[in-house]
Amino acid sequence: MRDLAELVNELTRHITTATRYSTTLGARGKAKRHRHVHYTTAPGLITQLSVASSRSCGPPLVTGTRTQPGSRPPGQHQMLVVLDSITRQVSDLRVSLRLGVGKSRGARQSVAQDLSEISYLARLVDRRTARHVHALVRRWHSNASIALTYQAPTIQLRDVACPYCGSALRVRADASTDVWCTSAECVDDDGVRRTWGRGAWLMLLERMSPAV
Repeated sequence: MRDLAELVNELTRHITTATRYSTTLGARGKAKRHRHVHYTTAPGLITQLSVASSRSCGPPLVTGTRTQPGSRPPGQHQMLVVLDSITRQVSDLRVSLRLGVGKSRGARQSVAQDLSEISYLARLVDRRTARHVHALVRRWHSNASIALTYQAPTIQLRDVACPYCGSALRVRADASTDVWCTSAECVDDDGVRRTWGRGAWLMLLERMSPAV
């Protein structure tokens, strides 16, 4: 599981993605395949959402010869919704954490500054609260990544529940991640959320199948 500082860094500073590809060199029969990885660094997810959202406030769309006042590309509108939601929730969490450790509410600041402060405050609270903070930041990161198409949306596995707590299980729609339990309280002895690799899906299905 990715740590809080890494998630905050990708939200507020920059995000690096890896594209894997291969090339084949050499004459037929002696050709060799070479694998490569190309890394691309882009501004943080919050910055990207802000830029995309500001574009959504531009001129109306023109379709053919008809102008549609107030119409915006649906993807850009979704980014604006995601950004507003994250900004509001981040501010509320920062204030809650500050009050929880005996500080004042503090002055209003940017969402990036709020997230950086949350990363610091999470080290001052109890373990359960810290896990809750991590879960929230991970959700904001996921929502921003999906809106910006860095990640596929998540889906819930049908007819399968967590064998430890009975909560729902989710996975990326493109099966690019492990399956994870949706309960933030369902963790192992080290406090890590329970997950299952793709090879373990059959085991989960077998556990939930009724005996014949």
